[in-house]
Amino acid sequence: MTDVTALAAAFVDANRRRRDFSAPWGDSTPSLADAYRIQDAVLDGLAAERGPLGGYKIAITAEPMQHLMGLTDPLGGLVHAGEIHRSPHTLSIGDYHSPAIEFEVAVLIGGDVPVS
Repeated sequence: MTDVTALAAAFVDANRRRRDFSAPWGDSTPSLADAYRIQDAVLDGLAAERGPLGGYKIAITAEPMQHLMGLTDPLGGLVHAGEIHRSPHTLSIGDYHSPAIEFEVAVLIGGDVPVS
């Protein structure tokens, strides 16, 4: 059984302290359902600093990254509203722990999209 609350707290704490993330679960990898519960709890845990849910993203889309992380499919991700910036915007590199440049594509959808 995965302790979702404890794992989420560990990720929130590491993020606040600007520490590298590691897999704190050892040999007992959480299920995909638990991983999404952890993600939701981390979003809630960081909402005071970064704002509420601002949008969604598709993560780990490249097969080499999936293989590296032991996955077989991309994952859904969440983005805090405070991390969404309209152009033009200047970011300070000192605000980030391990900055990297990653190509992202963003779209704004004007309404709900049916599941079908």
